[in-house]
Amino acid sequence: MTNDTNVFPRRTGFDAGVPHCARAYDYWLGGKDNFAVDRAVGDAMIRAVPGMRHMARENRRFVHRVTRDLTVKEGIRQFLDEHGHRSPHAESRNSARFGDS
Repeated sequence: MTNDTNVFPRRTGFDAGVPHCARAYDYWLGGKDNFAVDRAVGDAMIRAVPGMRHMARENRRFVHRVTRDLTVKEGIRQFLDEHGHRSPHAESRNSARFGDS
């Protein structure tokens, strides 16, 4: 059964004409790894939820704090993003290095 109201339909392969949640998230964070279709969906969501950009930034800050704390306090050095939809920013992939500085 398909859900036609889903803005981010599940697809296989790459299609720059189909919006993707990670690229919309990248757009909300001011990144460059997104396409016009992602920005259009991102803008539509901002119209529906005006605080979306702020929420995305706060979510990113939360993930960084948790990663840093787990690295520093618990010694965890490897993290798995099991959802696979995070923005491909270097600070996201390397956030465990916060504890090494």
